[in-house]
Amino acid sequence: MRDYKSNEVRNVCVLGHSGAGKTSVLEAMLYYTD
Repeated sequence: MRDYKSNEVRNVCVLGHSGAGKTSVLEAMLYYTD
């Protein structure tokens, strides 16, 4: 596993109702950011 410096770490918070697609949006963001 790659080591990350503290200035490379980002915390994200996504709020929404159940079934609003929060997980789908975050998975798509992770897929395109590598």
